[in-house]
Amino acid sequence: MVTCSEMIALVDCNNFYVSCERTLDPSLNGRPVIVLSNNDGVVISRSNEAKALGIPMAAPVYQYKEIIAKHRVVSFSANFNLYMQLSERVMAIVNDYSPEVEVYSVDEAFIDMTGLEWKQPEQYLASLRKRILDEVGIPVSIGIAETKTLTKVASEIVKKRQLPEGVLNICGEEHRTGYLQTLPVGDLWGVGRRFGAFLADQGIRTALELMNQPDAWVLKHLHIGGLKMVWELRGIPCFGVEANLTPPKQIMRSRSFGNYVTSIDELKEAAALFTSMAAESLRAHKLIAGVGGVFLHTNLFNDDEKYSNSVNDALVEPTAYTPDLIAHMHRLLESIYRPGYRYRKLGVILTDLFPAEKMQLTFSFDEGSLKKHEALMGTLDKLNSKYRENHLVMLAAEGIEHAWRSKQEHLSTDSPAYVDPKERTRFLTTVSAPSPNKMRPKREQYALDPAQDARALGKQIAERMMAKR
Repeated sequence: MVTCSEMIALVDCNNFYVSCERTLDPSLNGRPVIVLSNNDGVVISRSNEAKALGIPMAAPVYQYKEIIAKHRVVSFSANFNLYMQLSERVMAIVNDYSPEVEVYSVDEAFIDMTGLEWKQPEQYLASLRKRILDEVGIPVSIGIAETKTLTKVASEIVKKRQLPEGVLNICGEEHRTGYLQTLPVGDLWGVGRRFGAFLADQGIRTALELMNQPDAWVLKHLHIGGLKMVWELRGIPCFGVEANLTPPKQIMRSRSFGNYVTSIDELKEAAALFTSMAAESLRAHKLIAGVGGVFLHTNLFNDDEKYSNSVNDALVEPTAYTPDLIAHMHRLLESIYRPGYRYRKLGVILTDLFPAEKMQLTFSFDEGSLKKHEALMGTLDKLNSKYRENHLVMLAAEGIEHAWRSKQEHLSTDSPAYVDPKERTRFLTTVSAPSPNKMRPKREQYALDPAQDARALGKQIAERMMAKR
């Protein structure tokens, strides 16, 4: 067992979106599977078998149609609501294993293991990995090291080498040198395409070669972020585990439409729906917004006449009250809308965010009005949280039909369709993982409740699949 004074672990879900689809249909194990972005245009997740066929990440699907057909690659439309539900279950289990957990993304979490050396980290985290696999069905890779950057290195090695134990501890300089000297510098966390090309031009091709560069050279060419990355490669922590994530500086909701939109009324429906989602997230963070903005544009890649525009403006009063935010966004949308164009995408953005408790009342907006708004929005959020399968309560401005919603021609047969993958506040980890005694075979078929139409979330399906394996 290798330990160190500072110890961090990274739990990284393997090919997460593909793994989520495989929880619904275990017969997909061992087969090439890809998950497609909104409107089924781009590959956003690949199984190892699909990677072996040469299908790259972010590949336009049409460029690989022959490979997909020849090798019978199974394609799925992204079902982000389902993925979020499974993510919440994974993160709930991770939180049981350490008091200090940073949910870094939908499929990654850092764990502060400092002081837990006595638990035999490799065995302790192997039990975490097994529990996630048994209870949720998601395989994970776990890296252990002194810094976040090194944990990313370790978890990537686990995935690439497919280490059967699923856990790798690279604490200690002597222990990790062999891994760093074979790791391509472009695979490092924080090295993008531009820096990767620059380092290759300088003859720096491995992580170890970058780590051995003088600080002055790194600072000059890679700036302070690059220097911190190099220090972390040397085992010097520069980024701690942030158990309490800082509130967002902005909240945006946007979507590429499945069908072109030309009318202002349909655009207003989309703007209202996206604003409602953004407002829900705003309230979940106990924030209010001082500025709202709208953007929209036509298809950038066809022969249509092009148009794009954006506008933002301060709200009359900072707020998280959905009706006021929608009215503001509609006013902005009217100012930039131009008839005669076929619009492909629209989005809303809330900025100048600050804690709701610091809101200053005015003569035009008294404490009584504030309490009424808070009570109404609180009730709306509670209902939609309790009945999240149906997103029960909507404002009339959000519309019903949504003919513009994204194309999803390859949804899992057991997965309901949905309107937006970001309806819920990101990375909430309040849902407990289901107990094994509630499991049920996947092959059993279920009839969806009539209320579960295109607005249904993935929770019911996820719970059913997790109920009993």
